[in-house]
Amino acid sequence: MALEYLNKKYLKNTVSINEYIATRIKQDPSTGAASRTAYKNADLFCLEQYDEDFISVLSNMARVVKETDELDIPLNFMQNFINWMAEPHLDLRMNPSSVYPEGDVCRAKDTGTIRGINGQLRLIMVKVGGIRISSSDVTDYKLSYPAPSPKEKKRKMTDAEFVLICDSQTNFKRRMLYKIIKDAESRIGATVQLVKENFDTTKRPIEITFPASIMKKKNGVSYENVKYVIEEDEEGILKLLDQTPPGGLVFGITKNVKLAINDEEKVWSKLVTNLGLGERYKHSGHLKLSLHTIKSLTFTAARKAVDLDFANAYGDHADYIRNYLRLSDDEKIEQFKRLEPYITFWNKTEIIHDSEEIHQENLELKKQISDNDEKYEKLSEEIKALKRKVPEEEMREMFEKFLKDKENSKN
Repeated sequence: MALEYLNKKYLKNTVSINEYIATRIKQDPSTGAASRTAYKNADLFCLEQYDEDFISVLSNMARVVKETDELDIPLNFMQNFINWMAEPHLDLRMNPSSVYPEGDVCRAKDTGTIRGINGQLRLIMVKVGGIRISSSDVTDYKLSYPAPSPKEKKRKMTDAEFVLICDSQTNFKRRMLYKIIKDAESRIGATVQLVKENFDTTKRPIEITFPASIMKKKNGVSYENVKYVIEEDEEGILKLLDQTPPGGLVFGITKNVKLAINDEEKVWSKLVTNLGLGERYKHSGHLKLSLHTIKSLTFTAARKAVDLDFANAYGDHADYIRNYLRLSDDEKIEQFKRLEPYITFWNKTEIIHDSEEIHQENLELKKQISDNDEKYEKLSEEIKALKRKVPEEEMREMFEKFLKDKENSKN
């Protein structure tokens, strides 16, 4: 009876795997997704190698560590897990219920991905299993990772491909989703959470406010950002907003962000595959032309039109966004207006380049014009001289001189 207090829930130093992942998702959805991925991989590994689920294996390891105070067994487990991830397991699927099995098989992972998953696994072992493995423990054990393999070059989306995909999307709402991701250089996760009130249609260009609550976090912090709609997309977004009730989602099909993202990614995958653009990276199985490549398309254009700082800030990179938000509304719009011609694909406008090369050409042209003006003035004076009327006295002197010269020639 004296030890009954040990059963009190508040005295436990671990949580369940579901509680842990839920907490991580609440802190940051992307971090929560990384934790879930690590858990799924570890579970597949344990089922294949030991015929036990990961939680059972973790509990057994925790018991041994508690009895022996040795970390060799969990560290050896981590090394075996690393080796396993470096090899393909095409008969296993990360999500057996997926409707797209070709993109969900367990492929060999690159070194960077393995390090990321193993880092998440170590946190799970601490929080869920109660196995305290520090960074120095990992360093001392000298975990061995596979040598980095050269990654395939990232595939960039062309303007023509974006136009083809948009024109092939028969659903008006989704077509506008793709265009707004382009205009705003936004992530799909944030865009599907936009509501009608996030759009200020009284301003030109139309202003979109992305609240901090829907933005990706960095170190637990996210920032609000201000984006704009290009002129050629104004009519479409106004039509869509008219169809959206107050407080309603403009693009998302549900307030469950994960389901909304998955739905859009499935539709996109099917669309680009049917268009012959469904090529995937060998090392990850991800689509080369994913929804995220629309954002990359605008990033490249923003860097070209303005500079790298603007491209990063407009694309929601936390290290740049704070300085961007300090700009006045006019300054932000001025930068966006410089970007707009680069992401206008249906109503093309001429792009004027403000470069040193063009500046030098302008100086040379001005010099040529100046030289030609001087030549013109000189020629005009000569013509005037030829056309001027000769005075009568001067004419008489000239005639007398002519007669004198003629007389002298006879002599």
